[in-house]
Amino acid sequence: MFPTVIFAAGFGTRMQALTIDTPKPLLSFNGRALIEHAMDHARDCNLPSISVNAHFQAEKIVRYFEGTDVSVFVEENDILDTGGGLKRISKEQHLNTVFTMNSDTIWTGKNPLRVLMESWNPETMDALLLCVSPENAVGRTGKKGDFSIDDDNVIERGGIYTYASCQIIKSQFVRDFNQTVFSLNSIWDEMIQNKRAKAVIYPDPWIDIGTKQAFEQAKQRFHDS
Repeated sequence: MFPTVIFAAGFGTRMQALTIDTPKPLLSFNGRALIEHAMDHARDCNLPSISVNAHFQAEKIVRYFEGTDVSVFVEENDILDTGGGLKRISKEQHLNTVFTMNSDTIWTGKNPLRVLMESWNPETMDALLLCVSPENAVGRTGKKGDFSIDDDNVIERGGIYTYASCQIIKSQFVRDFNQTVFSLNSIWDEMIQNKRAKAVIYPDPWIDIGTKQAFEQAKQRFHDS
């Protein structure tokens, strides 16, 4: 198993009034902070380290993890985006291959990190993305998928499959990128061109909590279950 980086630096603007005083990863989701649902999967795997980046209301995220085994990296001036955030953390912690997870999504069944590990092959891939089929992409109503996947699990842009907010990636490609603020999409594009980006399908529903409405619907779904 690899170290994990959990992205928690976003502004959460689509959550409307919910994030005025609380960063999105710390919103209460059925009695626990939203980010704890990602943490559960990471801790279940006994990973060597867990790191979190923070920007919006970062002091609250720092305080939340104070005294735990989680390292928080505050982006003080500018938000670095997913690529920039991973670049900084992997440099400071000397990380090589890592898991990345989003802090604002829910994987409802199998541990997504274990699903990724079962298909990871560093000889044939530089990144392995967790994806879901349309029927399991909860909260993405009306949106197209992100990728197509061929018989060898190589991905291309466009298609029915949605990125399910979790991956394994060789961070050396991120560290070598010549920008400070950038999205991981830029790294994926290079890997896709070289056919070194692959995907594995997550078999259970994945919930994208991108808006206030999706957040409330997800809470009700879990409450009813």
